[in-house]
Amino acid sequence: MRIIVKNKEDNVNINIIAPLSVITTLLRVSKPFIKIDLKKVKNSKINYIFGSKDVDVIIKGLKYLNKEHKGLYLVDVEEENGDIVKIKI
Repeated sequence: MRIIVKNKEDNVNINIIAPLSVITTLLRVSKPFIKIDLKKVKNSKINYIFGSKDVDVIIKGLKYLNKEHKGLYLVDVEEENGDIVKIKI
């Protein structure tokens, strides 16, 4: 997975390259600790608990995208002032 952030005003370029295996491993390791109850978040109109089952779905989705759609841009934003944000599988 590649994350690219470019800011032309401040002349800042950030390139982060992380293998998908590292991301899935970190998700699996942190799975027991992930539990976000959106009912308790202030100003939240969503009644949903983000838990470990959702992490499994995210891992399966990332593996599918890596296998079937390698090179797909998940985020591709370019603003008028020259700022660029891209996330590529």
